[in-house]
Amino acid sequence: MFGLVNPYQKVLIDGRFILDRELKKILNSGVLTCEPIWNWNRELDYIHGIDQMRYGDYFKKCLEDYAGGFGVENKEDFELERVSESIISLAKKKYIQHVAFEDGIPYDRLTYLFPKGVELVRSSTPAFAREKIINIVKYLFEHSNTFNIKDLLKLIKALRKEFELADIDDISMQSSCSNYQTKIIDDKNLPLQFVNGAHFAVKASAYHNYLLYQNKLLQNKYEFIKSGTKIKYYYCKNKNNGDIFAYIRGSYPIEIAPAIDYDTQFAKCILAPINKIIEPLGMPEITERLSVVMNIFNGFGGM
Repeated sequence: MFGLVNPYQKVLIDGRFILDRELKKILNSGVLTCEPIWNWNRELDYIHGIDQMRYGDYFKKCLEDYAGGFGVENKEDFELERVSESIISLAKKKYIQHVAFEDGIPYDRLTYLFPKGVELVRSSTPAFAREKIINIVKYLFEHSNTFNIKDLLKLIKALRKEFELADIDDISMQSSCSNYQTKIIDDKNLPLQFVNGAHFAVKASAYHNYLLYQNKLLQNKYEFIKSGTKIKYYYCKNKNNGDIFAYIRGSYPIEIAPAIDYDTQFAKCILAPINKIIEPLGMPEITERLSVVMNIFNGFGGM
């Protein structure tokens, strides 16, 4: 643990031992008569050193002084909770952290991303989208000084091809259908009729129910959607009867389901959250055609 004691009676300690409890006992006991010199090879160790040797005691003293002003004993303390290598901040309370340390546990690079208030963690986000968007975020963190729109577009185009080969359950968004009976006027005939302000989930569910009403033989195989049903939904290619089609989770009615609009679906569940992430970084928006509209005043160059 300790290096050789030099002629000036100083001992070299590797920074990775800054959190070692036994070492702390030795340093605080006064047994060590040499002056400890810390070797900070890693940035994370240095942060822990600053916390323990400077800020930790400073904050504790401030709290004690504040409590003393009221004649009471201080019961509070600050501790280093999390260290992030970098953060993508999208808006207030919406960010993604590349965490290096949390609650006493160090993490290898790119093994722990902590999203807050972004599409990566929303319950409606398809499983396929979550995994792929996380990979895009990892690219941005891994190439924090060199990321560019051309390389990103290559990743997105490869992802678009993979998107069409994925299972329909993995690329459909999810939601729940509420107040169906009170929001529906007619789901047995065209055009479908709703009360004003009907939620899109109700309209998408009515499209499902209408098609099922037209196919009586399938009514023994599939259930009608009603209030409280957990649904999955996607954007339709043929929009004559509705833009969105819903079905009961785990019960995709392949015999009657309309064709999916892959362009719109990809734009909604993949491109939209990615654009929200890259725009604060100064990158241009990626369009549904998987191209970008370049501003002649920005620094990315033409495409």
